[in-house]
Amino acid sequence: MEQVVYGIHTATAKHLITQKESNAVKKFFGVDIDKPLEDETHFYEKGITKLWIQQIPTKRGTKYYLYMQMNFTRILGVGTHEIMPYSTANMKKAIKAVTRILKLLPLLEKNNKFQDWTAERIDTAFDIYEQHMPLLMRLLNDSLDLSNTRKRCERLPIPDKTPEQLKSESMRFGNDSYVYNTYAKLTEVLQKAEKYGRIVTQEEIEEVRHILRIERQNHKSAVKELLPHRKISDLADDKVRTDILRIMVDEVALFFGKGDFYSWKGIIQKYCPEYESDICEIKDVMTQITLHSFEAAQEVYTKDVRGIFDKLGLSPVGIRQQCVIDFIQGIYNRITAAYPRPPDRRPYNSFPVPHKTGDGRIGANIPLYSVNSDKRTISVKGNSLEDYENKVFNRLRDTYLINRLYLKSNDTGKRDIAQKSADVIKRFHRAAKTAAAKQEAENFIESVIQIDEKRFTDCPSAAGGSLTVSEYPKNN
Repeated sequence: MEQVVYGIHTATAKHLITQKESNAVKKFFGVDIDKPLEDETHFYEKGITKLWIQQIPTKRGTKYYLYMQMNFTRILGVGTHEIMPYSTANMKKAIKAVTRILKLLPLLEKNNKFQDWTAERIDTAFDIYEQHMPLLMRLLNDSLDLSNTRKRCERLPIPDKTPEQLKSESMRFGNDSYVYNTYAKLTEVLQKAEKYGRIVTQEEIEEVRHILRIERQNHKSAVKELLPHRKISDLADDKVRTDILRIMVDEVALFFGKGDFYSWKGIIQKYCPEYESDICEIKDVMTQITLHSFEAAQEVYTKDVRGIFDKLGLSPVGIRQQCVIDFIQGIYNRITAAYPRPPDRRPYNSFPVPHKTGDGRIGANIPLYSVNSDKRTISVKGNSLEDYENKVFNRLRDTYLINRLYLKSNDTGKRDIAQKSADVIKRFHRAAKTAAAKQEAENFIESVIQIDEKRFTDCPSAAGGSLTVSEYPKNN
């Protein structure tokens, strides 16, 4: 089985239909026209887990919406509980498969094309293979960091779970826009089977035995931000696919950190004697956080201490002594090894617009990502727009030429900074107004940055989620 799969799990979509169509669809399912329609069985094996009609009274009359909830894995027949690898090819196949189902319903031709339906909710996810599932789940629970006020996330309750079960089986956190649901997939499958009185086959058990799922449940407001037109067809756009991947990679780093998990014995074996002074400096902090959790002991995680953890690639949450395991790889490093963080493709106007400064020159504060500095913006001024853009490019280029030495570094922080410095040059290229600066940036991107990207990502494990159904990982 692949170590990490980036995919889509489920989605909910709707489409406006006529009253006549509503009545005909109800008749198709054997429901009286004055009764509500809610079907969960007719197309279940084909991947449609729920289908219903919603009537909305308006001043101009009643509107009728046909809703569908679907499981993409089952739609394409690539498994029972795993996620569909998210590639444009797989999504196009899924859209065609759902359209074939819609054509079985008494709908107008204009309403039975699934690509035109409006997305209401999308669940994107990482499936991560881990033999020591309860231990990794406990480590993630203890390392969760919800301190970023911009994200406005908080832990969410999970009914019928004891605190001890929550530690080793699952967690939920999020806000009104999206929710992260992280859990051991086998536990969830067994609990659902018990609830609905069904038998789980040995084949199903083997399918999910070692899967940790990190699922981003995107509700209506998040879908509006992710999909340009909120249409299902947007999901087959590679830019949308990679933008969602980048968001999830960045949020995994923000919520769980970028470090790997070690026992104290494992740390001594790997880092001593070369980094013995660093280890001594963080020992007390790591002990407090490991005993309590990152949330409970966050005040000891100062900027200086954070720098040491980042340099060593360590999580501040350690593996406790009673465990026989000395190392568990962090999920950020697993994900980025399989799916390198996609470049930032924000629109050109996201690069600062130069303006006339008080001394009459042209200038702006520009982003500058350097592995040798904590400063993330600098002020650049020029006597003219051409002079300003020439200075900007020279500074960005020189910084990247230093940073590129760290593109394969074990220090994930420095590796990310190097990648971001390349992204900034691309954004500058799109924003540049003078021909000379634009051409210089374009030449540099083609002769240096694109070659670096190919050199560091052109391998099977860094395919960026290009798996199609025919390549779907088999159980072993």
